[in-house]
Amino acid sequence: MATLSNRGRRKLARKLSHSFHRLRHDPISLRVVDTPTRHLLAGNAGIGCGVTRDDVTRCFAQYGPLLAVWMDRETTYSVVSYTDIVHAATARDQLNGFTLLLENTLKTQLLLWFIDQPPVFSPEPQTNVPEGLELIPEFIDVETESNLLSRLNWSETSALLKHRQVKHFGFEFVYTRGTNSVDPSNPIPGGLPDWLLGLAGKVSRWMAGVPDQLTVNRYQSGQGIPPHTDTHSPFLGPVVSLSLQSPVLMEFSHPDGRRYQLLLPPRSLLVMSGASRYQWTHGITPRNSDVIDSEYGPSLIHRKCRTSITFRKVNKNLDCNCGFPEKCDYQSRVAKDSVAMVTTSTDSVDMATTSINSVATVTTTSADPVATVTVPADPVTLETRYVRRVYEDIATHFSATRHSAWPRVRSFIESAPPGAVGADIGCGNGKYLAISRGYLLGSDISGNLLEICSGRGHPVVQSDCLSLPFRGSSVDYAICVAVIHHLSSVARRLRAVRELCRITATGGRILIYVWAFEQHNNEKKSFYIKRKGERHSQLSESEDTTVKFETESNYWDAISAANKCGLYDTAGTVSLPFIRIGQCLNIRMFWCPGQLISQVEAVLRQLNAVV
Repeated sequence: MATLSNRGRRKLARKLSHSFHRLRHDPISLRVVDTPTRHLLAGNAGIGCGVTRDDVTRCFAQYGPLLAVWMDRETTYSVVSYTDIVHAATARDQLNGFTLLLENTLKTQLLLWFIDQPPVFSPEPQTNVPEGLELIPEFIDVETESNLLSRLNWSETSALLKHRQVKHFGFEFVYTRGTNSVDPSNPIPGGLPDWLLGLAGKVSRWMAGVPDQLTVNRYQSGQGIPPHTDTHSPFLGPVVSLSLQSPVLMEFSHPDGRRYQLLLPPRSLLVMSGASRYQWTHGITPRNSDVIDSEYGPSLIHRKCRTSITFRKVNKNLDCNCGFPEKCDYQSRVAKDSVAMVTTSTDSVDMATTSINSVATVTTTSADPVATVTVPADPVTLETRYVRRVYEDIATHFSATRHSAWPRVRSFIESAPPGAVGADIGCGNGKYLAISRGYLLGSDISGNLLEICSGRGHPVVQSDCLSLPFRGSSVDYAICVAVIHHLSSVARRLRAVRELCRITATGGRILIYVWAFEQHNNEKKSFYIKRKGERHSQLSESEDTTVKFETESNYWDAISAANKCGLYDTAGTVSLPFIRIGQCLNIRMFWCPGQLISQVEAVLRQLNAVV
């Protein structure tokens, strides 16, 4: 045993006793024995303590050859097996109570027991391998890796993005509207540097020719990149990436919900073609370590500085005929340009509103051309097509443009008392979830947006705002920012309000923001306003009323197709899509939710809330 004082021995004995009782309830059912065996159970040496397999191996291998080191996710122990009982007994005598120093500068005290048999792990193989995904290990040697890193002088000019540093060679990336593109007519003078030409030629066998655009990303520990699919039209064929320095776990997601994880070792080459290139998203969750599966159970890998070199072949025609039109920027533009616009009288449906319909039946005559747009009669179909699918497709770009909290929403959240429990319904990328001084749970219907939230460490749940998975009166306050106008009928909007009231405790507060046509900026109307709305400074004059209304003059430069989800009548005629409540009216606070519903309904009817 490590040298301990009498007090230290007593303290160690208490820790061993407490840990032993906890282990009795472990689902793996390890059996501790008194007689020496080849297998040691090492308490405080598991993934749950931040201990890696390398930490354990480095400590225990000094006492004899190891057969294996077993670990499991979230557990605080590992199992070490020696080739000989004598080696195991020596390690137990020397390391029981020993303070183990870890790679990440932390430390932990080892608690050791003999067990009769090691655990048996049967990791389930991943079956959802993206089509066209290939990993070539050790694509380059250590010397080549070192030479490449020495050439990348990060003290020189480089772009500093939110999650990483980046350098471009051949063509500069144009980061606009969340789309990574290039201008084929504007290459960087000089092309690729000489020291990269050999590597570019070596990877060309997996590409549509010798690559002429290279992006070098540098990630520090804890950094990552949001899930995304490389834009189709700017680049030809596969995208290839070389990993240098630290290993990292890359995560792939299919639109139907399938997931796949792949460890990228140093000096490995990742090839993305076919569906893995055009349909699946790929990203790296920002965190300091990854957990990977092996035949001896999961392993913890601490991240360090990592560099990647991504090779692309520029498409000068900026077109794409891939087999994934739902993900293709080029084919989406072509389809959008071919959609017939509705021709109506000036007091009928606004053409800009109906242009969001991507499926049209066109009938024309030479004398009087008429285009007819088919609108789904089912609100669920309508919202799925023009809201949910849109947000799934634009999640990465949407998140990149939503980073600053609105001041009044921030003020509302910060006004909650310490320890208050809140809910952000329609949380998007979670920009408000980090503000709360208590506990703020996010909810959204978009899985891709929730992945971004989860990657930032926020507690989130996927749900429909019409059926929230929370108990009644379970939160002290709720916010619902720019959500309810996406619902396509009065009844569904009121149902969403009822849900907010149901989950909020009596005396709690609710903040709702909605889009409206009546939006001004310095007395100028927004371009999509149909008529100037009457300004309402305050709709409720009674100080004792349970509902407070305040007006806002928020101005929005543009509205996405997702925000143009239209209403319709039984004949299928498209109607104007937004809640019309005064001057971009915000229902700011709801007191005593149980008494609110009838008042909200009355106010909406009074204001002719829906066109």
